[in-house]
Amino acid sequence: MSQRLLLHACCGPCSTSCVERLRAEGIEPVLFYANDNLASREEYDRRLGALRMFAEAEGVEVRAKPYDHDAWREAVRGMEAEPEGGRRCSACFRHSLAAAAAEAGRDGFDGFSTTLTVSPHKRTAQVFEAGHAVETPAAPFREHDFKKRGGFLRSVVLAARYGLYRQSFCGCEHSLRASEDRRGQAVVELTIALFCILLLVGGLLQLVILAHSDTETMAEATARASEAAATGGSFAESFSPVRDWRPGRDGMILTRDDREVGGSLAGPRQDIASRTAPDGDWSALDAADRTDIRSFAENGASAAFGFVHAHAEQEVEVLPFCRALFGLREARTGNDVWMVKVGDLY
Repeated sequence: MSQRLLLHACCGPCSTSCVERLRAEGIEPVLFYANDNLASREEYDRRLGALRMFAEAEGVEVRAKPYDHDAWREAVRGMEAEPEGGRRCSACFRHSLAAAAAEAGRDGFDGFSTTLTVSPHKRTAQVFEAGHAVETPAAPFREHDFKKRGGFLRSVVLAARYGLYRQSFCGCEHSLRASEDRRGQAVVELTIALFCILLLVGGLLQLVILAHSDTETMAEATARASEAAATGGSFAESFSPVRDWRPGRDGMILTRDDREVGGSLAGPRQDIASRTAPDGDWSALDAADRTDIRSFAENGASAAFGFVHAHAEQEVEVLPFCRALFGLREARTGNDVWMVKVGDLY
């Protein structure tokens, strides 16, 4: 003989996988809809309608306790401000499960249980504690943790299959308010996230525009320097890498160890070598007339080698949504090109 179990049902969707599991275990439940906690009669009737739709499709008996929200309010009096999952929820569980215990005792059921444990938002231990608090010798509470083995996900699948109304909040006006607060917070967080994404995309776009402008000014400055060098333009009067130059360890001018000096001179020094002599061979510079870097530093434009300078810049409009971020309406990109010139070579 199968066990007679009165199953407190909070709603239709949660009941689906619970009934399926109990039947797989050889238990034929009777669904008992006792939910005085629901915020309105309309919500009570809507959830009961979904439960009856499922029960009719699966041939499950449904019993419904008359709605009495005032009695529930009295049961949770003084705990209205408690957070979700706190003392108010424990009192709410006891109120609903006490009705189930009374029904099970009156009709000789072997015990009662509840679908509440299928919800990931309910702590199973808290539900079990409430059930045992209201059980009687005639109606013991049976522990069934329906969220195990994917019970909740299964209920989602089955509820969609039956086309059941699926509520978006626990039930009472306090959980509804908390749900609305969470939705409001979620909207705020989503708005902030979208703004940050827009700002990030806008910032990246602005950087691309600036990089493109920088590339253009570099190309323009290079072209101007090349033109100046090709047409015999004068050398720059001063250039800090040359002024800062120091000879290598041997104290000699334009020898291999000068490469190791590094600093601001390294690039121009190697550039001179690459444009005037084969790699590793300094004879072209060593034998040339007036190739002393020190004499260039001292005499500027009269030296036999030096640098032709050119400058180019552009105005770049800052994108509207980046103006507040950068505090600018316009930005300027610019590049200086110092082109090496040795005699007529550049």
